[in-house]
Amino acid sequence: MTKYYVKVEATLYYDRDYEVEADDALQASEIAEEFAESEWNASGNDKDFRRDWEFGHAMHETINAEEA
Repeated sequence: MTKYYVKVEATLYYDRDYEVEADDALQASEIAEEFAESEWNASGNDKDFRRDWEFGHAMHETINAEEA
């Protein structure tokens, strides 16, 4: 039997709703994205923080498989 080294990439999707005040929808989207990025970068590895985000989807993809 042959040994293989396999790299698997996991892509996770989470979402969260924000209420922001803005002049238009584009500005509201930009503000919400800034909030989300800032929060995620500060606390994204904290399991209690992730509970505030709703899990949406996970995808696994094999990147490579090399014979040992």
